[in-house]
Amino acid sequence: MNFKSKSQHTSFRQVVAGLEAAGYVRGLLIENYSYTDFLEADSPTRVLPAGAFGRTPPSFDTACVSVVLAAENERSGIINSCRAFGAPVAFEVDDTVVRQWRVSADGPTLWKVIPADDVKRRVCSECRRLVTRQHSQSEEHLTNAQAPSVGLHRHRVAPSA
Repeated sequence: MNFKSKSQHTSFRQVVAGLEAAGYVRGLLIENYSYTDFLEADSPTRVLPAGAFGRTPPSFDTACVSVVLAAENERSGIINSCRAFGAPVAFEVDDTVVRQWRVSADGPTLWKVIPADDVKRRVCSECRRLVTRQHSQSEEHLTNAQAPSVGLHRHRVAPSA
């Protein structure tokens, strides 16, 4: 990975640490993850600095969180370019902030801006909040005798042993 500064590298390591603290461990968090961008006509292979998955094996349908490095003057473009990875949440790591994005078929939407000095705690907290919300939505679907929703696995982290 090519970091544009030491502070970006530090923020990236803090995002990874926050994901690990939220439960993405043992094969559920992969650095330098290669995937095929099937949304592009020539289907190029892209490499994501880090990707978190809800279960193994890792693939676009188990992807939960993508972590990208900010590019100069390319805010939503870098996030849009990793939509084929499949994660509904992306963290864009810059020098002084980490941007949290919602990613959908309609494109990315900036969700939150996290100051670099609070990255690990906020990433961990946000991922745990998403897990809790997803579990309660899943239980609601099941108690209403509805078919399980597509993407039920999203943000579902296997318990640590």
